[in-house]
Amino acid sequence: MMKRKKIILIGSYTHHLERAVMQGYDVIFIQQKNKITPKDLELAKEVYAIDFQNPDSLLELGSYFKKAHLIEGVFSFTENGLIPAAILAENLGVESNSLNTVHLLKNKLEMRKHLSEKGIAGVSCREGKQLEDVFSFANAYGYPLVVKPIEGTGSQGILLLKSNEEVFTNLPTWLYENGVPFLIEEFIDGPEFSVETFSINGQHQVIAITQKEVQENFVEIAHSVPAIINKEQKQLISNTVHAFLDTVGLRHGPSHTEVKWTRKGPKIIESHNRPGGDRITDLVCMVYGIDLIAWTLDPGGGNKFIRYPSTARGAAIRFLALPPGTVQSMNPPDILKHVPFVVKYQVNIRPGDRIGAIKKSSDRQGFVMTIGESSQTALEACDRAIQLLDICIK
Repeated sequence: MMKRKKIILIGSYTHHLERAVMQGYDVIFIQQKNKITPKDLELAKEVYAIDFQNPDSLLELGSYFKKAHLIEGVFSFTENGLIPAAILAENLGVESNSLNTVHLLKNKLEMRKHLSEKGIAGVSCREGKQLEDVFSFANAYGYPLVVKPIEGTGSQGILLLKSNEEVFTNLPTWLYENGVPFLIEEFIDGPEFSVETFSINGQHQVIAITQKEVQENFVEIAHSVPAIINKEQKQLISNTVHAFLDTVGLRHGPSHTEVKWTRKGPKIIESHNRPGGDRITDLVCMVYGIDLIAWTLDPGGGNKFIRYPSTARGAAIRFLALPPGTVQSMNPPDILKHVPFVVKYQVNIRPGDRIGAIKKSSDRQGFVMTIGESSQTALEACDRAIQLLDICIK
């Protein structure tokens, strides 16, 4: 009987753990204590409840793993697990992107400085620590401008400011009174895309370009694959992302790079050395037959380049981003169960629920995922499916 390979998953979700076990791995799961589920305990070979943001705790665990296990790979699918995964992989001598590369992708200010030095898709920016820094940046570059956490996730804490008055009224005092640095950058106008890539020994392959719909507060509310762009745009976006990944030193595995198309061409917004979230990997798999989760969880290389039959020419997901109020009435979500173009759905509200404003990704109330003859028809199918729910809010 062939011995199962052992991998480590850090700070990831139960469905990632399920996928790894399904692919035949024995999984050592490292997670914060309050996030470990009974299913995690059932699936994982070993579970360690530690503060994996603490390098000392992580390296102490690494010393044990060196003696007790032959580890084939260390992975994370969540933003807060990427740097710990790089630290542990380096400690264990497992193939991984360098800690410097992962830090550059995680720290938006350092990434901006690095791109500026290399002359790649630059965006004017500055570190802020106090209110005066925002006004100083506005005097130099004008409004609108964007203020965001240097290491934020899930569209949380990102603010678009259009005037001095909005700085006073919309910028929370805790942001500039606690002394923690934040990022100030020029607002980049234009349609937004994400580029899903996979790299092997520094050779980058663009798997898909995803089109996005984003609220004014930067919360993403829809994705569709493939993006509706012409050949020239596709080539320029791909070239820009290739150059970007080269300059940050990414050599292995997936990346999810957000780009805006401007009058001057593509501009890099941010990037992550993990597959895209928001179920983008599902859309990519349906349209292109490439399972980026399987490719990522594959230190041996056996699953890389496997392509499944495409099941659709276009795929889309739209998130429920309903206005604040109380749900007065709605049709049961299972009304979508037998709608031909609906692939998956999740509805997190019921009549009587009170809905707040959408300020971050986790505030969205569910989603509908569909397929179609094109990404546009799939997106239209999402809208029709949501209409079938007939949600009334007052």
